[in-house]
Amino acid sequence: GAAAPAPAPREQEPAARPAAQVDWAALLAVVWAAGAAVYLLAQLGVYAAFLAGLRRSRRPLRDETALAAAREAFGGPLPVYESDRAASPMLVGLLRPALYLPEGLPRAALRYILPHEARHKRAWDVPYQFLLTLAQAVQWYNPAAHLLAHRARADMELACDEAVLRGRDTAYRQAYG
Repeated sequence: GAAAPAPAPREQEPAARPAAQVDWAALLAVVWAAGAAVYLLAQLGVYAAFLAGLRRSRRPLRDETALAAAREAFGGPLPVYESDRAASPMLVGLLRPALYLPEGLPRAALRYILPHEARHKRAWDVPYQFLLTLAQAVQWYNPAAHLLAHRARADMELACDEAVLRGRDTAYRQAYG
């Protein structure tokens, strides 16, 4: 009854290395942040180029009657410029708003334009536009965010029109339209 010889120790197989695991949450966060940054930088770049074009082509309005009407509508002084790059009257500038008018705009139209643009200023529509752009950047991947921002901008215009036309007679409303 001799004991059987002990089997020779086997070399252990190396332990299988776990498959590389992807941290999907971190990857999605990086993709989201990159998309938001690209969207925001693109929008700021387009806006900066637009402003640069406006500034290069602007000429200060010199018509004292029109400037007095603008001061009255806005409740104080406001830079007013004419530009061939302004397709329509617009209030531009977050920190220092200025009114841009298309070149050759009939001065009689200011009767309708100034109250509309002044309403944009009183309603803080320019800062609101920037907030909409930030919301679009955060939701850059979501088509609904872009649709809603587009609708909000259209609603801002309609709200200004409504405010200007409130209490006006039919003749003014027709001329405004």
